[in-house]
Amino acid sequence: MPLISTFFHSWPFIIRRFLSGAAFITSITFFVFFKTKWIGYFEASILLSLMTFMPVLAEIPTGAFADTYGRKKSTLVSIFIEIACLIAIIATNSFPILICIFIIWGIGNTFSSGATNAWAIDRFPLDTKESHMENYFAMNSSAFSAGMVLAGIISSLLLSFFSGDSVWWFRLWITLISFGSLLFIHEQFTREDSERHSYAIFLESIKDGVRVLRKSITLQYLIGAEFFLAVALFLVSGAAMQSFLVSAGLKENIWWSIYSTTAFVTVFVPIFAMKASRLFKKKTNYLVLILIAQALLFFLATLLVNPIYATFLLFFYNISEDLFNPVASAFFHKHIPSKVRATVESFQSAILAVGYTIGMLWGGYISEHLSWSWAMTLSLLFFWLSALFYGKAENHGK
Repeated sequence: MPLISTFFHSWPFIIRRFLSGAAFITSITFFVFFKTKWIGYFEASILLSLMTFMPVLAEIPTGAFADTYGRKKSTLVSIFIEIACLIAIIATNSFPILICIFIIWGIGNTFSSGATNAWAIDRFPLDTKESHMENYFAMNSSAFSAGMVLAGIISSLLLSFFSGDSVWWFRLWITLISFGSLLFIHEQFTREDSERHSYAIFLESIKDGVRVLRKSITLQYLIGAEFFLAVALFLVSGAAMQSFLVSAGLKENIWWSIYSTTAFVTVFVPIFAMKASRLFKKKTNYLVLILIAQALLFFLATLLVNPIYATFLLFFYNISEDLFNPVASAFFHKHIPSKVRATVESFQSAILAVGYTIGMLWGGYISEHLSWSWAMTLSLLFFWLSALFYGKAENHGK
């Protein structure tokens, strides 16, 4: 399926993804910004953890909300909540208030986590939907990487001439643009039983999602694989990664130059990933190969502690993510019925949030009390479990 055809059907969502990448601008100086508000690194980490954990509590009902009241409404509610939270963050220095803001923001994110992709995918023609999905997730990843390049450039410019608040104002403006770009886009999806009471439909959406997951062993294995991968990646990508970079002697002021350079390269990687994955008879063989490569990268980090390998690790780890994610996402969505797409994806997001939280806490604790190398070594177990579950998913075939 030509990329131009996929873009024609999904361009508002590709733009949305590009703007999400540009919104990464606040992550670049997140901890430094909150230092100016007298919020320490530990307190700022708590704020991030709260936002990450919220999907565990809110993903399933908000996914059912999207499948009941519409994916468009759900996505716009999410963006509106983000706009309100950004304004509040800029305006306050109170840590208790910030805790409340980040909890609300985390809940707000769950309204769009399953809904936006479901809204986009339902715009594709039914007979070519699978091919369009592969292109869509590849273009999504490329757009996000392009947005990250813009984030790095704009961040440098803004912080050279203005205060730390400026990057948050920039994110606010691009979030407003994102809201406007989707406001007038038509939604293809409607439930056949739209005449029934909305609350009954809401409960039915949750039941339908559970029913699909109970019947599909393939989806169960896929979610299990992604859970183990989430634990592995958050074990190594947070405190352990930064501890390794410091131990390797890679200076902090060049970290983001490597990230920006990688983001530019990865604009083109997802399209290549989709083409490369088609060379494999089973998609999961391709995914397992990337997992083995990632595990090898982190294993070698425990042996090669120097700035050259640290640069190599940052560069190729980020590239490996864009080789993996679009293929894995398209493969997952291929097995989800349209009417419960948002609900099932929300179940997935809730389970992944548990994995992220476990990996983040273990990674931080092990890196502080033992060593970053222990965290990276432990991650190998979870990479193996993830690869095992991916293999079982395709072999089961249901």
